[in-house]
Amino acid sequence: MPNNSYKKEDLVNWLRSRKIQHPAHATRPELLKICRGNRLNPVYIVDNIICEWGHEVVRLPPAHPELNAIEQVWDCMKRQVCYSLQRFTRADLFARLEEARLATPTNQFIRGKLIRWGYKAWAACTPLGYAFTLDLYQGKYEGNNPYVYASEYSLGGKVVLNILDTLQAEYPGIRVSLYFDKFFTSIKLLKEIKRRGHGATGTLRANRVDKCPLTINKTFKKLPRGSEEHFSDRDSQILVVRWNDNGVISIGSNEHGTFPMEKVERYLAREKKKVSMGCPRLINI
Repeated sequence: MPNNSYKKEDLVNWLRSRKIQHPAHATRPELLKICRGNRLNPVYIVDNIICEWGHEVVRLPPAHPELNAIEQVWDCMKRQVCYSLQRFTRADLFARLEEARLATPTNQFIRGKLIRWGYKAWAACTPLGYAFTLDLYQGKYEGNNPYVYASEYSLGGKVVLNILDTLQAEYPGIRVSLYFDKFFTSIKLLKEIKRRGHGATGTLRANRVDKCPLTINKTFKKLPRGSEEHFSDRDSQILVVRWNDNGVISIGSNEHGTFPMEKVERYLAREKKKVSMGCPRLINI
């Protein structure tokens, strides 16, 4: 949509491309006004999803104090913050942060982050980033809940299966495809998710490939860039693929395959140019 940064010729081209009539000698402000009068209403993906489920989207006027109750809450909060900041120092800020850390048992130390103290939350999201479910990590569970999978899976596996339980309860009969990283993935987890009738794909750590006869990372890394190997279990049909890119990538899946091989471009520093090479389909999903 044209804005104030558009030049006059750009506005004219925009109108002509949409076959919108405009005066031949119109000034730039006049052309911009015509463009704004012919703009289309935006279509949001979330609206389409809601309509597919048979619901209607009703939007409230922005910042309306009577229809948006949160505006009244924000008003009280802003007044209180403004009053507090009149005598608020940097030392007070750190004191408040320390009080919050000590008062919340789920607050924990997170190594490698800029803010070292915070919260961990596990989320199951769509490819667009909309969250289906959210689980705040509260440390080791010591109850008798059979859905915690305390002895059979690692922490990552327990998180995935607990979230899958929630999805199955809220959306019965719907098959889902799960994607996660190496913190969660194990061959045992892929088998369990397949047994439940769902798909799963995730990167694998070298010590979680079970008895899969993959080449060790040090040896495989010395092979030419673009080299690959794959193994499939005949009984469970779990596929494990290893591919040499900048580093060695290992991925396991119970629903995707290696073929057809796809072509990708990579820059080779030694040759100082981009080279086309084969890439397993599972790597390039």
